[in-house]
Amino acid sequence: MNDAERAFKNWLENHNIPYFYIEQSPETFSGVFRSIAKRPDFLVVIRHLGIIAVDVKSQTINPNIGHKNFVLDEENEVKKYIEFEKNYSFTCLDSVW
Repeated sequence: MNDAERAFKNWLENHNIPYFYIEQSPETFSGVFRSIAKRPDFLVVIRHLGIIAVDVKSQTINPNIGHKNFVLDEENEVKKYIEFEKNYSFTCLDSVW
């Protein structure tokens, strides 16, 4: 877990928001997915809504410039997350929680 993920985890904990952290080592991810999908860092449980996938990014903000926008690599990030959502979604029953 990197510093940005740790900070996000602490934020979730401080706000009593339930989550699952997804360990990112290669042996925890099927080779079937590697070329077509990307896994998120966290699955965050939002009561009465469901589960959202969150990938934490670490960016440094230059205090001289202020807020900085950054763009995700469409081919290696966005399309793979869409593939993850589209083809490998799952359903959780409210009664389980």
